[in-house]
Amino acid sequence: MSVLFLGTGPAAIQTAVLIKHYFSVQLGISGRNSVSAQILYKAFAENGNCGSVTVQNEKHKKLEGEVVFDYVFKDYTEVDGKWDIIVLAVTNDAYLAVLKSINQDVLKSVETIILISSCIGSTSIIKNFLQTRKLCTEIITFSTYYGDTKMNTKLNNPACVLTKNIKKRIYLSTTSQNKERGILFNLIKILRDIGIDTVLMESGFAAESRCI
Repeated sequence: MSVLFLGTGPAAIQTAVLIKHYFSVQLGISGRNSVSAQILYKAFAENGNCGSVTVQNEKHKKLEGEVVFDYVFKDYTEVDGKWDIIVLAVTNDAYLAVLKSINQDVLKSVETIILISSCIGSTSIIKNFLQTRKLCTEIITFSTYYGDTKMNTKLNNPACVLTKNIKKRIYLSTTSQNKERGILFNLIKILRDIGIDTVLMESGFAAESRCI
């Protein structure tokens, strides 16, 4: 399985650590060609594409760890290859612009897109975008990002992040008809294992309406 993160912030690092901890996957990451992103890419280059997570509260130790990204694309336009899953780890107002900026041939192999910090309308916008390209990609929607993760300022390294807390409950949805298996099922298992209650909603809008 291959997972591509679009977005280079702390939420991407934390989610990559969790996914790598639970599954054997190939990981990629890409972001904007910005000043802040260039600092992260430099840190990756100096540390073997490694990112790490520490936690503030000992009861959240399952979120800690390190991850090595197999591929680092220094701009969305540079993304290539075949990816099973895309995780949109950018602000929800940037979802559409980010998907439009990557090579559209890349999207053809993607089976699932995960929105880890949605707002009302996010699922519908991405679904319409995919339909115009005749793609039937599954969309998994989180009501909100499941943690409070920031750059670890003590280490002065954007690839090293600190998770201060996690949400008590996350609402999720999928556009797939098979709600009891697949990627969503595995994500629910991960969230519950780290101590987050999960509720499966009947639609993206229902999950997004809980984004508080």
